[in-house]
Amino acid sequence: MNDSHLFDPGPTTADPYEGLSATQKVTQRNKDQIAAGRHPATLLPLLPDECCGQCVHAHHYNHHNRSYWKCGEHRLGESHSAASDIRVSWPACTKFEASR
Repeated sequence: MNDSHLFDPGPTTADPYEGLSATQKVTQRNKDQIAAGRHPATLLPLLPDECCGQCVHAHHYNHHNRSYWKCGEHRLGESHSAASDIRVSWPACTKFEASR
């Protein structure tokens, strides 16, 4: 009995973001999500006539001399990571609620 296939990882797929920095990878993945019609923060469908900056779920934070936008509905939560940052110019998702 030949069990060598049990340890064979199989074919590997190339990383489409190979050669990019961590920040560049996040940016490119976010652009790819928007191009596919999904919001990068929630993975929900987009509302092309609205943008994140006009939503009540978009929260602005200042820390040291930097400014950050986070979404209260982000799948990662409002973490202290750049991975949960949003852009106010992104098209809004279906959880959009107009800010007052």
